[in-house]
Amino acid sequence: MYKYLFLIIAILLSVSCTEEDADRLVGKWERFDDDAAGSIVKVQRVGDTYQGTLIEIKGKLKGLGFKRGDIKWKEITFKQINSYEGSDLLKGVDKWNKVVFTNYDNVFFEVIANDILRITGAEPNAQGKSAPEQKWRRLQ
Repeated sequence: MYKYLFLIIAILLSVSCTEEDADRLVGKWERFDDDAAGSIVKVQRVGDTYQGTLIEIKGKLKGLGFKRGDIKWKEITFKQINSYEGSDLLKGVDKWNKVVFTNYDNVFFEVIANDILRITGAEPNAQGKSAPEQKWRRLQ
């Protein structure tokens, strides 16, 4: 009897820790350390995944056609503590700053150093290059 009770308690504790760890991505994140510094994304849980919406656009993201309300990150899934996979929105503009393409690249999300989020390319793009690393810091 005690074995079963201990097993049930252990399972409940491990499930609650996993959900709490998965939700570490929820909140507002500000980009830093590159030409898009100051941009802000708000991450929310959407069903079994997470989604990040742009709420502030700064630097090079303005020139690339990003708009407030764009879904910057989508279909983010929890893999293990501090590690996620998902998609990052990319846009390209012509010489008149008109958006000529949008694409979602597969990326890795890693929460490091308490409240720093690092995003790296999961695979090379069509030109054989990996997306540049992005760094974001938690605001809330």
